[in-house]
Amino acid sequence: MCVFFIDDYQAVRKGEIGSSSFIRMRAEQMGCTVYEYNLESQFRNGGSEKYTEWIDHTLHIRQTATTEWWQEDAFEFRIMDSPHALEQAIRDKVAEGYTGRVMAGFCWPWTKEADADGELHKDVVVGDYIRPWNADENTKGMRRGIPKSQYWAYDEAVSIR
Repeated sequence: MCVFFIDDYQAVRKGEIGSSSFIRMRAEQMGCTVYEYNLESQFRNGGSEKYTEWIDHTLHIRQTATTEWWQEDAFEFRIMDSPHALEQAIRDKVAEGYTGRVMAGFCWPWTKEADADGELHKDVVVGDYIRPWNADENTKGMRRGIPKSQYWAYDEAVSIR
């Protein structure tokens, strides 16, 4: 038995294979029985389905009935003035006891080797905000304590303190 959790409205890399229809088609070609279920909420947005609908509508991903955002008690949405302000807001939440990270998508070139000091190259540049991206799983020469890409989202070494 295989289980897939798929959001057909999202992709990490251009040209990714793995849509619901592709998996369903291939499974049926192999004689498998396919069961599909819809998840009612998403952990990454605090369970706010209204937020997901508003983002989808605002970004023209799909039409929804949620055309305006109204703040919810369990969820916070803010537009920040800069990446520095975003990082400071995350640091403030961490100081309150939450966990937090600044993460970037595949929007910058990715240097896949450490520099001469064993540090990651600072590939993410937004004005004067300059940070390293995560380490490729094959990156060589890194100093100890830098997690590889598959651990970047949750390794304590990357958390904001």
